[in-house]
Amino acid sequence: MFSLKDIPFIDSIMPVALAILAWFGLNFFIIAPNIIAPRLTDNIWYPACTKTLNKAKTAFYQKYRSEIQAFRAAERAKQQQVMGLASPLLQLFGEEVAQGLQGLGKAVTTLSEIELRNKVQQRFAHKKKSLPIKKGYCGCVISETLQDRTDLALYAASLRFWEPASIQPLNQLNQRLIASQNCGNPAK
Repeated sequence: MFSLKDIPFIDSIMPVALAILAWFGLNFFIIAPNIIAPRLTDNIWYPACTKTLNKAKTAFYQKYRSEIQAFRAAERAKQQQVMGLASPLLQLFGEEVAQGLQGLGKAVTTLSEIELRNKVQQRFAHKKKSLPIKKGYCGCVISETLQDRTDLALYAASLRFWEPASIQPLNQLNQRLIASQNCGNPAK
């Protein structure tokens, strides 16, 4: 009959195996969810995520503003071109008519600014004015990633030497944001 005593070195392997199992169990139930995860979240992952998110928002808004400014500049150039063509025609009618039309020119300028604002709103209404993420993105992504307690326990039990695949994106939050179905996809 087979017995555990028949396995070579069982007397030295069994205590080590039990110690490893106890260490993993302690990490799974107590250390990882109650100590490691909150500390890493507060000190590393959340600050890195907010910093990267602010950079992404700044880049997004700068791109959006530059598109609007380029569109406005092109529209103003068109308006000035039309006004440039109209000024020689106004000089044909004489000085009195040109002076009378100066007041009208200010009103036309005001109307053209309103028209320009409307064109900008129409042109950019379909574009997204913010990143496609939900409020509380960083907390959402971190809690979503930490749903797998086994990976978190393995990460904590290895004293953070081994990173499971689900933990790696959190440690790269200072470089890039994580795409998530529940929290939003900042890459869009």
